[in-house]
Amino acid sequence: MINNTFVNDFDGGLFIGIFSSPTLVWIMNNLLVGPGENAAQDAMLSNNIFSNDPGFVDRSAFDYHLVSGSPMINAGVELGKARDFNLTPVLQYDHPAHCMARFSIQEPDVGAYEYGVISSVP
Repeated sequence: MINNTFVNDFDGGLFIGIFSSPTLVWIMNNLLVGPGENAAQDAMLSNNIFSNDPGFVDRSAFDYHLVSGSPMINAGVELGKARDFNLTPVLQYDHPAHCMARFSIQEPDVGAYEYGVISSVP
């Protein structure tokens, strides 16, 4: 689970729960917003940020893109590869039901969206 944005608008809950014994789960560069817990003890956890003020464009309209000055910008870490699979995200969601190329200018941003990415992919 790499470079995701999880938003909880309720009073509590569970962001990520792993209740069996998988071989390996990497949970990195994720943004977790609102009240919630992480129950992924058997996972490789790195550089996940819990925040109530991540700097979204419009949280109430579900626009979780980052605004200029967001503390998530350049807060990610380069992830390299798992076996031969490159873990660097190359696409991000573009509403409705499209994707956009995702690339980092400096360090990767934490969460599902890279700040300033504007090029669409058909």
